[in-house]
Amino acid sequence: MLYAIVSLFDAYWIDRQVFDNAREATIISALFGALPLLAPVFGIIEIRLPAPKVASIALLSGVAFALHIYYYLAALFEKNDVVLAETIQNLSVLCVPFLAYFLIDEILTPIHYVGIGVATLGVVFMYCRNKPSGSGSFAGCGKLIISMLLFSLTLIAGEWVYQHTSFWDGYMIFSFGMFVTGFGFFLLGNKKTIPKIVCSKWRFFFLAEGLTTIGILCSQRAVDISPSVTFIAITECLVAFFILLLSLGVFWVARIAGGKLDSLGVVCKNQLIGYPGKIAAGLFISTGILLVYTY
Repeated sequence: MLYAIVSLFDAYWIDRQVFDNAREATIISALFGALPLLAPVFGIIEIRLPAPKVASIALLSGVAFALHIYYYLAALFEKNDVVLAETIQNLSVLCVPFLAYFLIDEILTPIHYVGIGVATLGVVFMYCRNKPSGSGSFAGCGKLIISMLLFSLTLIAGEWVYQHTSFWDGYMIFSFGMFVTGFGFFLLGNKKTIPKIVCSKWRFFFLAEGLTTIGILCSQRAVDISPSVTFIAITECLVAFFILLLSLGVFWVARIAGGKLDSLGVVCKNQLIGYPGKIAAGLFISTGILLVYTY
């Protein structure tokens, strides 16, 4: 649910042209995502540096996650439909079990693969009913696929890391990887732009990016305690459905209030395009999740 709220914020920022490009948005997300690093600095938690191989993979996982954010946002700059973007992201439900089988020898039961298949049907159905068209659409889909692959690798790397070290040790190095990537983008870009953007709307940024940081923390903790990383991938499929429900709620509140739709209302209305197909796809995905978690 947190990711759904944050995704609508992303669409809102892009619609209002708060950012000039995806790199600026990634810098802010990555640097805010590194805020948990302050916990050991102030003695809130204690961490130990894990083995070099574990630390390296955790660091690369953080870098991959920051790059996943970049390509995701770059695709939204092509077509600002977060429901469609999350739908393509949901192809990780196929990618994760495939990669997990070869990279960490994860094997599921037959009923779990049936659930994955049902959820995948929902993802494909939603995409076919709402596939992008026009100039730049192919490039946007390509960026989303890259983002999906990076996200899938992040999940698998996270499961391996948390099997070989404690959660906080691995998560702090993951956060440092995000920080390194965001700071690298900052050094390569216009260094005066980011402070101006943050200062102009600092309340909204602290709210949105604070929710993002909590969402990332919860997601990584779920990877740590889940019996299978594939379970996390299939649960993530509901993000697009939650975005649709939130957009519907905001849109109808605005209609009931009788006022003219503001920028956020217009963004939410755009997410409702093709909503019958999106709802049907959400039911497929929910059925797949039920099969995975029940058996």
